Amino acid sequence: MNTLQRITKKTFEKFGILIRKYNPATSEDLRRIKLFEYYGIDLVFDIGANKGQYATGIMDTGYTNKIVSFEPLSAAHGVISKTSAKYPNWTVAPRCAIGAVNEQIEINIAENLVSSTLLNMTDEHYNGAPESKIIGKEKVQVLPLDEVGVNYIGTAKNIFIKIDVQGFEQHVINGAQTMLSKAKGVEIEISLVPLYDNQTWLLPQILAYMSDKGFELTSIVPAFTNNETGKVLQCNGIFFRK
Repeated sequence: MNTLQRITKKTFEKFGILIRKYNPATSEDLRRIKLFEYYGIDLVFDIGANKGQYATGIMDTGYTNKIVSFEPLSAAHGVISKTSAKYPNWTVAPRCAIGAVNEQIEINIAENLVSSTLLNMTDEHYNGAPESKIIGKEKVQVLPLDEVGVNYIGTAKNIFIKIDVQGFEQHVINGAQTMLSKAKGVEIEISLVPLYDNQTWLLPQILAYMSDKGFELTSIVPAFTNNETGKVLQCNGIFFRK
């Protein structure tokens, strides 16, 4: 980096703007695309899709194969259903949550929507993201991925499962044992500390579990940071077959 580049970078940082080179080391979406290409991913299950940020991120970066999104919130599901119409290979499943068993439960609706969860948050979560406060509840049908996923596989051979479910990861995995055995890769939003009541599946447990299932960690980046303390609370971990 030359002097002019350094001065420009520092100037923008004073305004909260970070300038970086665009490559797999600096772009999470581009890194995903490189991994998808390397492993030949032809179907992505987008579990916990919210408004479609993950799907649009990878498709606008170059992913052109199938993606199926699952979203439990009615408001977010309405948005993603409209957005997906712009992409021919993007399917949005009927509104539901993905979990271990077929049941109907209530989901806690967060003010920022993206933090909405089927569980109860701890103070650590609220302190890290005050905008995640709960403002309502709504009922949602929970279905195992093993039950609904078969409807979308078709001729896909290299499946990737993305799980962003606000503490409900273990439930999703428990209901996706068959799909997990077929999957080439998995992405999980992993908590480093308990952010939900009775949450015991944290980074060490997930790393050990995925290793036992034949996966190795290939990428990990911060996903949720307490901006007051600088403490990373969650990270996105990407695993592929060993």
